[in-house]
Amino acid sequence: VTALADLERLAAEPATKEAVGLAIANLTGAEVQGLLPEVISQMAVPTLVDIVAGGVGDADARTRLAVALCNLTAEPGAREGMVSDGAHGALRTLSEAEAPTSAIQPLVLIGYINLLSVPANQRAIVDDGALKLLGRLANAPGASAEVRRYVGMALANVADDLSLHANATHAEVLDMITPHVI
Repeated sequence: VTALADLERLAAEPATKEAVGLAIANLTGAEVQGLLPEVISQMAVPTLVDIVAGGVGDADARTRLAVALCNLTAEPGAREGMVSDGAHGALRTLSEAEAPTSAIQPLVLIGYINLLSVPANQRAIVDDGALKLLGRLANAPGASAEVRRYVGMALANVADDLSLHANATHAEVLDMITPHVI
């Protein structure tokens, strides 16, 4: 992975950067789950974040990068560092590049759920626009029950300890989880 990270930093061509991201994504699947700590320790997350930040034109590649980031968030010991590396911002960028009903959205939300499960991560993720993203996905016409369930799980992680957040966040979370009567 370190060699791939080095290649990504040296490469100027978007296609090369994208290929590096896909190679790293191949190292995050269920069949190699035991290797996730090693993959993470070798700069996989910052490399994926850089690739996403540079723009990924191919929808299939964006989905595979979202899968990779989602898989990496499954490693509990790495979640805090992943936020420091910007994984939450990369997930947001991938989400915003797709329609709210895209198959990428559940992957992004699972990544958010995992990252938000660490209280120390919540402020940075919320400050980066997570509540806006969650609201956009939950309220999108045609949003699936799966997406709404995942949005609820992400909000539950934030609401678990509102003392970590500003008063404006309290109001926004409460507004999002409270049914509105018209």
